[in-house]
Amino acid sequence: MLCLGELASSILVTWLALPSIEETLMTECIYCGLDKEADQFNTLEHAIPQFLGGAHAPDRFKLRTACDECNRDLGLFVDGSFSKTWWVTNWLGTLWAKVYATSKKAAPLTWLGLTTLRLPEMDDGDVCEAWLGPLGEAVFLVRAKSERLYWYAGGDPIWARNKASKARAYFFFAKNSKLDLELTASAFLGSFRRQRVKKVLASELIGADPAKFGCKEPDGLDRARIEVLRHEIAGGAISFGVPVNSTYDQRFMCKLALGVGYSIFGSRFLRSPYTKALRDGLWNRADESSPVRGVPALAADRIFGPVTEFMGLDDAVCIIVQRVKDEVCVVLNIGRKLIWSIVMAQSDIGASTLPAGYEDGMAIILFPQLAKGLVLTFPDFLAHQLNAVGSQQLSELQLAASGPKKAN
Repeated sequence: MLCLGELASSILVTWLALPSIEETLMTECIYCGLDKEADQFNTLEHAIPQFLGGAHAPDRFKLRTACDECNRDLGLFVDGSFSKTWWVTNWLGTLWAKVYATSKKAAPLTWLGLTTLRLPEMDDGDVCEAWLGPLGEAVFLVRAKSERLYWYAGGDPIWARNKASKARAYFFFAKNSKLDLELTASAFLGSFRRQRVKKVLASELIGADPAKFGCKEPDGLDRARIEVLRHEIAGGAISFGVPVNSTYDQRFMCKLALGVGYSIFGSRFLRSPYTKALRDGLWNRADESSPVRGVPALAADRIFGPVTEFMGLDDAVCIIVQRVKDEVCVVLNIGRKLIWSIVMAQSDIGASTLPAGYEDGMAIILFPQLAKGLVLTFPDFLAHQLNAVGSQQLSELQLAASGPKKAN
């Protein structure tokens, strides 16, 4: 039987053995690697970003281990850097274009790039973007130039929402617009919806109500600019260029590898020296000695060759997690046209520790335009691609994503 002194000593030892309140409330952010208090993890992080369909990925890829600061800043400057690049934003748009009639989303515009046009009262810091509508419509967006985010379609997303923004968009109908006014209206109405932009119809079409297209009445400045644009369009000599950041995908692929790697391997993934290298790549701290290896989209055809055909689907975003010897790689494929890969984990994590049932790899197949997704083992995905043993669920999603069939 313990005496009072022994009991007090026992309680003290037990108390000292417990972790402190501060320790129990600290969480390591998967991206910055800093230990932060629990109240700094309030937002849901999609390891696979939502613009790729990550909201429809399995729950294991939806995390509470990215701090609010990283969630916000990386979404703007890393996810945005990738998704707003010319070829990514346009190829993602093609996924939506086929299903606009059956979805609640607007028909997408295609970003052509920056023109050399100088319209009336454009400031030295303004640029004029050119966009193409779904039926050949011409759209011109006059906005402030962004020096730091020069390659972003639509410009700096923060400034675009600023009350001081003087951006204006001019919409010109095409000959084919009359064939499907609802399609054209969907594209005009849904364009630049997260920006403070004055939209103006710059041409007329019988049955086209400017209000239905989300447009306002032109003022004197608008009419002067429209006159110049009409003259340039008639001349057919508008030149434009596509601004490109050659490293737009490097930070993004490191971020994707960190998010997917943690979702699959858990906290031990964060202890790997290679994970530190991925973080260095994410935060632009990597140098030539970095062990991080990957393949950018522009080199994919040369590296992957005919294998590219089997790593994706025409109307989907595919993320393949695959063992390569004693490493694990993640491959991102958009519409079978754009493909990237990066080593996600090295031998210290072990390729043999992939989730049960997916030891030979997994294929995460996302249809953001349908708000659908599914996961297959990599062998099952490959069998479907080779028409050996097809997946009925995947076949049904592919059919839906291909859009409504036209009557003969």
